[in-house]
Amino acid sequence: MAPDRAVTVEVAAIGGTGNERGVLDIERALEANASLAVLATLALGRLVHRRFYALTGIVAGFFLNHAVRGWCPPLPALRRMGFRTPREIEDERRLLENALRVRQGDATAPREDRSERAYIPYTD
Repeated sequence: MAPDRAVTVEVAAIGGTGNERGVLDIERALEANASLAVLATLALGRLVHRRFYALTGIVAGFFLNHAVRGWCPPLPALRRMGFRTPREIEDERRLLENALRVRQGDATAPREDRSERAYIPYTD
């Protein structure tokens, strides 16, 4: 009985779209990356040399490109690091819930997809 309880806790910890329970999806990772880069280049511009302010503009341009087109240069690196889209996180959560139901003997049909469709970025 204890293993079932452990699986239940894991599924409950995943929960929602990933944003409520501490799972960092690729969008949030990109926002954090851009924020840290802007803060770092502003500090370098103030403390080292004014030319670092140009990097702040470049980071802002990348972020604007992501808002308009849905892609920016850091995304492939973040994907290689293992960050997933909100939709992938939600799909994994649903699979774990269904596996848990089967394991606990509730062989009823899987629950309907209650999530909203996640934003799928445009890629070339």
